[in-house]
Amino acid sequence: MKKFKVALVFISIISIAFVLNLIAQSVDSNIFDRIHRELDSKDMNTITKADDFLKQADNKLKEVEKEEKSFEKFFPKKANKGERKAVDAKILRIEAADLRAKSYSAKFKVYKAKLESVKFEYPADEERAKELLSEAEKSLNTGNSNLKKYMGVKKSDLKNEQYAKIQKDLAKVLELQQYALDKTAEAFEIWFQQDEKKMKEMAEKDAWANAQNSNTISAYEAYLSKFPYGQYAGEAKTRIKQLEEEQRLADEERAKNESAVKEKATGVWFEVQVMAVTKQAKPEVINRVYKGSESVREFQEDGWFKYSVGKFQTYKEAREFRSSTGVKGAFVVAFQDEQPIKVRDAKKLSK
Repeated sequence: MKKFKVALVFISIISIAFVLNLIAQSVDSNIFDRIHRELDSKDMNTITKADDFLKQADNKLKEVEKEEKSFEKFFPKKANKGERKAVDAKILRIEAADLRAKSYSAKFKVYKAKLESVKFEYPADEERAKELLSEAEKSLNTGNSNLKKYMGVKKSDLKNEQYAKIQKDLAKVLELQQYALDKTAEAFEIWFQQDEKKMKEMAEKDAWANAQNSNTISAYEAYLSKFPYGQYAGEAKTRIKQLEEEQRLADEERAKNESAVKEKATGVWFEVQVMAVTKQAKPEVINRVYKGSESVREFQEDGWFKYSVGKFQTYKEAREFRSSTGVKGAFVVAFQDEQPIKVRDAKKLSK
């Protein structure tokens, strides 16, 4: 079991190196290129010096690779000897981590000062950017604090420190430092989006003003197609429903007027007869036959008292209504100028 644990030392070294590479690539360099374009010459000098620290750190890590070849043969069988031989590599890694810490701290100081000096259009965005900076600073300070335990450690003391553990601890420091840069980048991204957000807001206001000026269903739908979750989306949907209802009522009124004109021109309409008796029926008798809500009209024909409901301009409408009367044997009848006429004649006249 002990041999198995020791064998994991160089597996851990490889894994940690892989993690370090991933961490180093976690922030899109484009965002920092954009940030640097916003800095003055004094701040850029600081950034350049910080980048020099990173180059020095990379050079030390290259030296580490050479050192590792000299002692990796001692693992896992002679792990204790391997740890003693790895002292120089341990020192180099600590020095590289210290250089990275200096670089990240210097950069963050510049980025933070810049972001605190700029103007935000939206208070909520400014508050979020401040929160991100606070997270970044906390993470950076934690990483630097964790690194301190290795600063000033004597070479003799490092002989007993496991190489893999040092790497793991330093990788965690780098992870915290990189997290700080990630959050800083997010904060700047919020600032960079202010102009775009303002332009989008103005475009939405213009689109909404155009929709209101047109005040048509198509105009509000055009607004929603561009801004489905926009500031005025709810109001646009409400106006569409209102206009659709207004259109429906207008269509009904137009159809009613057209029917009235047609009726006036021909004097023909259709009703549904529900009852016929030889003597005038009392209301209670009529109500037992027809239980609907339409008014019942009485007319006389050929010595019969006849009762009908509804008034329709087409035979089709009357026929469709007939089934809803609930009266068995109900049928369509026709009138012209208040006089009963044959249905077939009425159908011809109403065409």
